[in-house]
Amino acid sequence: MIIINDYEDEIAQLIDEYYGINKTVIPNSSKGFIYIEDDIKLDNNSIKKYKGNGLYINGVAEIEFEENIDFQNHIECLICDKVICDEKTYNMIKDSLSDEVEVEIIKGRLINNKGKMVMSEDLEQEVTIKNMGGKLIFNENLNADNLEKKRK
Repeated sequence: MIIINDYEDEIAQLIDEYYGINKTVIPNSSKGFIYIEDDIKLDNNSIKKYKGNGLYINGVAEIEFEENIDFQNHIECLICDKVICDEKTYNMIKDSLSDEVEVEIIKGRLINNKGKMVMSEDLEQEVTIKNMGGKLIFNENLNADNLEKKRK
């Protein structure tokens, strides 16, 4: 159950054993909350559709901003299970995160491998690869020394 903070006392009176049920109490947002049922990716383009709303995500938010952005101008409060972002992005969004949100700081761009991924050339930028049941294959021409240098 998701309850807006202002109405919690009134709702508690209507439900038997209210304090024993699984619920999330969300703060008030001047422009209301938007509920998203599944994981989401936010970037400089996708965030433009939010106009100061609160955002409740029933899943994980992967956030990657290539440019600085006034996050609170778009999303006043972010509630979700987990946020995955780099340190620069975290510094932009941290004031909008609910206290319960788990944060995973990654380095570089996030790549989720769910199938078969072949690393065949040296990467120009730092990346974090999450191998989610897929196969990660390193081509024999790949320079392992360069990978090791970027890892450090």
